[in-house]
Parts: sequence; structure tokens; C-alpha cells
Amino acid sequence: MLPFSDTLLPLMTISDDAFALTTKNMKPYPDRNLTEDQNLFNYMLSRNRRVVECCFGILAKTWQVIYCTIWRDPRSASKIVLSLIAIHNFIREDNIKNQKTYDLISENEVNHILVQHFESVPSIAGRSSNEAKQIRDTLKDYFKLHYGSR
Repeated sequence: MLPFSDTLLPLMTISDDAFALTTKNMKPYPDRNLTEDQNLFNYMLSRNRRVVECCFGILAKTWQVIYCTIWRDPRSASKIVLSLIAIHNFIREDNIKNQKTYDLISENEVNHILVQHFESVPSIAGRSSNEAKQIRDTLKDYFKLHYGSR
């Protein structure tokens, strides 16, 4: 559910132009004759990608196994990264508020994430589905409504 909205969208990854637009992977509009709303969408997507990249950088600095190739199948590599994220968050939160205990991500949550997002890895080529374009347009309209006047 999008914040401050009744719009329900699927969970998805965000990427740059190198990857295909799918219902599980969101990418920017092509840089040709963009409207103001499309430029805003591209900016917001880029901003969110930077946040993810910074978080991953912090994670990689702490858990250096991420700096090199993880020689495992994609499912196992994903579980390793998700486990490191959970442990990292647990340690950070525990350092901030050591009086409260936090639940680590459960095995069911890991499996759900893997099935939802890593079953079909976004490809580099291919045509975008109409459904994926509709999701991108929905996000564009959402960003315009909530961030367009700033």
C-alpha cells in the first residue's frame, strides 16, 4: 500500500536503464522528450536507488563477504544477503535501544521475499508489459500528487 493512499502495488526492485521494466522491477522513463511528471518520477526513483546503494555500502563495509562474488546459487546468495541485513539491523537497533529486543526476519519472510522477487530475475533485454507501464504511471501520478509541488 502506498503511504497516504489506498493504492496497492506489488513489491518490486528498482534499477537503472540496463534492466527491463517488469511488474517486479521498476526503471526510469527513457530520457527522450520527458514530461515534468516523468522527470519527477525519474528523480524520485534515482533518489531511492541512491538510498539503497548507500545502505548496501554500509552493509558491505561491515560484512565484507559482500565485497566479493558470493559463489552460491542466486537463492542461497539472496538468503545470505537478507540474513546479513537482518543481523546488521538487529545489532544497530540493539546498540541504540539495548533494552528492547527485536525479531530477526523469519524464515517464512525470507522465503516469501525470495519467491516474490527472485523467481524471475529482471532481464537486460525485452519488451515492457502494459501492466508494468501502468504500475510506473501509477507511481508517477503518486509522486506528482505527493512531491510535485515542492
